[in-house]
Amino acid sequence: MEKYGLSITPIFVIPSLISFILMFLSLSKYSTTTKKEKEYSPLLTALHTSWKELAKIMIVVALRSLTYYGMLSYLAIYLKHKDVSVLLSSKLLFLMLFAGAIGGLIVGMLADKYGKKLILAI
Repeated sequence: MEKYGLSITPIFVIPSLISFILMFLSLSKYSTTTKKEKEYSPLLTALHTSWKELAKIMIVVALRSLTYYGMLSYLAIYLKHKDVSVLLSSKLLFLMLFAGAIGGLIVGMLADKYGKKLILAI
């Protein structure tokens, strides 16, 4: 990729288009649409009645993800501005991501042991 630069990037669209066409063609033989009125499952009924609360939770999750990935993107630029070497900033970024992964595993084990509600409250 470095040898040819960004000018070769459109060539990578070809395999994805071929995959799309093959998946689209294979999907048509699995179509199970019927003219009968579909019954809603209890899950869909529950979601239909509480969509406002679900939307609020989804907005919070989206904003949290936006903040987290924005911070990941900005951290390298910020550290470069503070004259931190690229190697050290890469190590710090790895440490942040690694600590998040380990924290997720530890909190998951604690939630299994002591209960999700208690750990979430803490």
